[in-house]
Amino acid sequence: MIEAILSLGLGVPLIIVVVVLILIVQEPDRAMKLKALVFEPFFRVGKWGSKQYLASKVEYTTGEFFKKHITSCMSSSPDVRIKIKWVTSPADPVLTKDGTVILRIQETNDQTRNVLGATRLALPHVVCPTVRAHLEHYAESAIDLALLRKLTENLGKHARPVFQRYFFEPEIQENPRTARLFAELLELDSKGIFVTLLLEELNTLGESLYATGDTSDRTDEINSFITWLLTEARRKPGEEIALEYFSSDFRVGLVLVAKTWKAETQGLAPYLTRIDLN
Repeated sequence: MIEAILSLGLGVPLIIVVVVLILIVQEPDRAMKLKALVFEPFFRVGKWGSKQYLASKVEYTTGEFFKKHITSCMSSSPDVRIKIKWVTSPADPVLTKDGTVILRIQETNDQTRNVLGATRLALPHVVCPTVRAHLEHYAESAIDLALLRKLTENLGKHARPVFQRYFFEPEIQENPRTARLFAELLELDSKGIFVTLLLEELNTLGESLYATGDTSDRTDEINSFITWLLTEARRKPGEEIALEYFSSDFRVGLVLVAKTWKAETQGLAPYLTRIDLN
């Protein structure tokens, strides 16, 4: 691509413009990142272009998190794009559109709280939205806090106190059970089965309950499922565990492929057989 552009005989400024345009076409979200980079020095010096900078910074960082760590890991989750629109009138039409949430953005040099706040508000609309009506509030909070912590770690160590002070502590003070479930979800996340397995199953369950018109609370059933998943997360090498979980809401089987000797001597056959049997 670079050779093709150079062959056009364009000057360096035009070449830079062409490359930037191509990169934006390939990945539209890059436009927000570029906009944030352009406005950042002006914002830091004299708060010039503050609305443009704050909106683009929050949009890009939040959208990138959803794309890389949630929607790309859940086949049942739709692609999501976060768009920040400044509102100056209560009659603004955007306030009556579906998918709109009201967010107060702080005009500070550190955008950590703004990014975490925008993500926290968007999570209930994106992650397992149909199953939330069947969960107690503390369980909803624990799920969202566990996801928010993933974003916090991506932002860096400076983000940890912000997460603790403004998001984690207020919610666990409201209900101590939130902290317990939050810790369990972090265990699942450390093994890579929080988003890809648990949230995927919760999303499927929510769609099923919605289709049948079921309105009953499912918090206890989901907690039992999490307890079973924890046995996999805590499993030690060589330890035998129950690899199947069947209930009225969940039907899940695990196939462990970490037994090196079996893979080396028998190949894929035993694993495919296990899948066929169930």
